[in-house]
Amino acid sequence: MTNTKVSLKTKLESSVFGKIAAFAKGERGAVTTWYAILLVPMLGFTFGAIKFSQLAEQRSGMIDAMDAAALGIARQYKLEDIEPCSMASPKTDEAREQKEALIRYGREFFRKNYPGYSQLYSNGNLNAKFDVDNHLTFEMDCAKITARADAFSDMGGILSTYFGVGAIPLNLTSEISLPGAGRVEIALVLDVTGSMSNRVDGERKIQTLKDAVKRMLDHDQFYGPDDDATNEFLKISVVPFNTMVNVDADYVGKDEDGIVRDRATNWMDGYGGKTPESYWHGSNFFFARENGSVFGQTPGPNRQTIQSSHVEVKDTKVNHFDLLKSVASNGATWKGCVEARPFPLDEVPVSPGTELTDQAYNQIFQQPSFVSGMNWNARKPWNNFAARKPWLWDPKNAKETYFVPTFAPDDVDCYYACSYDFNYESNKDHFMRAFTPVDPQGYRLRDPYGNYRVDFPGDLFDTVGPWTESHYVNQYVYDYQFTSPWTSDREDAERYRNLVLHARGQLGCSDQGYNMGNSPELQRALDRMGYTNSGCRSDEYKFREGYVGVWNGSKFVGRYEHASDSFRTGQNSPSSHGLPSTGPNAGCGGPVLPLTTKKKAIWNHVQKLNASGSTNTAVGLIWGWRTLTPSAPYIEAVDPNTPEGQLWRKFVVLMTDGNNDSPDANSHMLSLYTTYGFANENRLDLNFTAGSRSSSRAAFDDEMDAKTIRICHRMRESGIKVFTVGFDINSGSRADKMLQACAVDEDAYYFAESEDDLADAFESITSKIVELHISG
Repeated sequence: MTNTKVSLKTKLESSVFGKIAAFAKGERGAVTTWYAILLVPMLGFTFGAIKFSQLAEQRSGMIDAMDAAALGIARQYKLEDIEPCSMASPKTDEAREQKEALIRYGREFFRKNYPGYSQLYSNGNLNAKFDVDNHLTFEMDCAKITARADAFSDMGGILSTYFGVGAIPLNLTSEISLPGAGRVEIALVLDVTGSMSNRVDGERKIQTLKDAVKRMLDHDQFYGPDDDATNEFLKISVVPFNTMVNVDADYVGKDEDGIVRDRATNWMDGYGGKTPESYWHGSNFFFARENGSVFGQTPGPNRQTIQSSHVEVKDTKVNHFDLLKSVASNGATWKGCVEARPFPLDEVPVSPGTELTDQAYNQIFQQPSFVSGMNWNARKPWNNFAARKPWLWDPKNAKETYFVPTFAPDDVDCYYACSYDFNYESNKDHFMRAFTPVDPQGYRLRDPYGNYRVDFPGDLFDTVGPWTESHYVNQYVYDYQFTSPWTSDREDAERYRNLVLHARGQLGCSDQGYNMGNSPELQRALDRMGYTNSGCRSDEYKFREGYVGVWNGSKFVGRYEHASDSFRTGQNSPSSHGLPSTGPNAGCGGPVLPLTTKKKAIWNHVQKLNASGSTNTAVGLIWGWRTLTPSAPYIEAVDPNTPEGQLWRKFVVLMTDGNNDSPDANSHMLSLYTTYGFANENRLDLNFTAGSRSSSRAAFDDEMDAKTIRICHRMRESGIKVFTVGFDINSGSRADKMLQACAVDEDAYYFAESEDDLADAFESITSKIVELHISG
């Protein structure tokens, strides 16, 4: 074969431009010459317009015919009951023959709908005609049918002669989404905190939110106006949040399809009598044993042994499930709220029981690539984030991936439980003096509220405390029932008195306590409670907060059984802090609704939402993500790594009406109990002034902002589209900046100032979801 090279000059001379240049060199008839020069391009443009109009008609006709052919194949799916995914990569001879038959059907459909195909060519040289059987192809997968045509159109005439335009490639592609291919999973993560009971435009914000959700559900591409509608291609979960999320303790059994729900056995730490292992499980509590040594030391007469719950020795942890069984006469019921997993597992939906590899663990600390192009508010949460890897616990260990049920401790009280409350007795015969042997220092129980001054000789730590009674709000056991020797359960009081003395010995208060040997585990518990040597006498109430009694082999006795039944169920009236109740379930709101296809289930759940508590968007957001993840505790979500999962698109809609706002308290714990325990525990290893309520609160709220943003970015990286809505928030506020950074995409954040704005925001989000995926 001869390889003929044509120079650029030769090409130019043979083109229309070369002909025009040669013609222009002629010197005869100047006007005629220039008219002729202009005539050629004028004719070219005229013929070109005609030809390109014909070309547009060809393209339109072919696209229509290709669409019709693909739709014809889709109809055959239904008529022949063909599973689309089986056509993507046929595994059997029968399936391959079926796919070939569908392709033949599609090509014949094309021929009938576009007979003009015979005027097309298969290459740019125009020496071969377009052949439908060879040049029209169909590709099939689980979600769509794609038709492709490799064809050329002959431009011909003056365009070919003078402009060198002989053929135009069409290369058309037509793609149709299969019925049901636009499948969607949506997590509605909704703020139901106390401020949602406030009014905007005369309507309570919680009701405005419900109305906005109803408009979303009523959309024609969602469920339409029929309240009993079911859409098998649309799943929605509802995740209400305050400072906790209720995963729903009743989420158990089988659904209507017979799928077994993995309720708690494989995802709750300490469930079913198992030994609790998670690092923070039982961290607020310690207990006594009836017999035995105190970490190798033999107890003296009338002295109870004590064990801290927060130790590596398994049988010394206080199991929250056991503690629930110990409340009141018949035990308390776990309502369904869980504590946050140890950092950084609180930011990722790692399946319970997963042992993380080094690679998977390190990946958690990697900033997603798209973040570098965002503003400082979005980048800041990742700044030095990798340097915060924890050292007290090992997040790679599977035991840290399990969830711990919340248990809000009984707060201390002075109802006949502090020195001044025994005013019906002689001032010299208070609590400690009522025992034999007598405490040589004549110590009496300390009023934690600071509204009474303990005065007896030798009380070197006689100072008025900084705490106020109104912030010890979760009181459901009268402390005198296990601290006063004048009750019927004097044995409980004697045991407690000896434990106080033991703790003083541990702290080195040798003039007051029993030196029973060093107990590092007990010391750790005392440190967490802020019970220090400087408070050997005056800080007894800190010790009392964590005491749960004695383990008798089946439950704890000596304190929590004294709770009244009205507190046991947690159904008494809300506290002044807007929490759902007092009792062990304090702060726990309404439950999550897992993904469902049923409109009535969603709407009924939304209608029951109540406003209470403070705000923690990070807690709500991570649980929204978990409802979209096919692992315990929820199993309704599709796995995106399967052919079926590739049909689905996942979305999160986060709505909040304010800044992250931890419920601080003017108490020695620095806060109320939340999913992260108490502020003074500092479970997130934050940098704040020890003992400072304002400092701890600011540090915690800032971290929740950062955590919310990081979770959003992680979801975006995993393929989940996040929409955020700020309702009745201040422009430029922490919440405003957080939600903008969280949405990532500019069109995914909504600033809703009014009732109408919120309704419009949810309607717009609905339309975008439809546009992005449902319509195909």
